[in-house]
Amino acid sequence: MNGAAPRGSTHRERAAMAARLAFIVGVGLITALSLAPASALPPLGLWDKLEHAVAYALLAATGCTGFVSRRGRIAVLIGLAIYGGAIEVVQPVASASRESSVADWVANLTGIGVGYVLALLIRLFMRRTSLA
Repeated sequence: MNGAAPRGSTHRERAAMAARLAFIVGVGLITALSLAPASALPPLGLWDKLEHAVAYALLAATGCTGFVSRRGRIAVLIGLAIYGGAIEVVQPVASASRESSVADWVANLTGIGVGYVLALLIRLFMRRTSLA
């Protein structure tokens, strides 16, 4: 393989594949960071809720860009909402230095909404630049 796109592959298909890969890597990274002891986390210097919102916005944006069908986007959004809540429930079990927080889950949900809007803007940009 010479690194070229597979025959018949379009820019849209390659962008969706890249977004799906970023989504999967992001879910793994967020899971690892969410379940690690608080002392093991790198200090970002941001407000905790902003960190949650940004992380979930990126997950929602990559997920909704990668799974382009309406059904796929709905599955990503619902899945992330459930995942964000489940992580909050599991955190204190995984690490004694972590605690559950409804406010963190609300920040996650806010990020999911922002990420969905970002995905819609990405989709609009791709259509206008003939990448879709």
